[in-house]
Amino acid sequence: MASFLPAIAPTAPSFLNVSNKPVGKTNRFRYTPISVQYELTEHGNTLQTIISNLTDWGIGHRQTIIKRQ
Repeated sequence: MASFLPAIAPTAPSFLNVSNKPVGKTNRFRYTPISVQYELTEHGNTLQTIISNLTDWGIGHRQTIIKRQ
């Protein structure tokens, strides 16, 4: 999960709050450069099956595309 969250960082605040039920929390660090870490809350962890299924699909899809080239 953490490996793809930085890729969605610009939209993460809206993604991490669905219908006023936060699915993630933000940790901001005062380092230079500024660093922000996103992690799932207990409620957000209920998405793990969906995320895993999408990951599996994406890997299979990529393999299909690579075979076509």
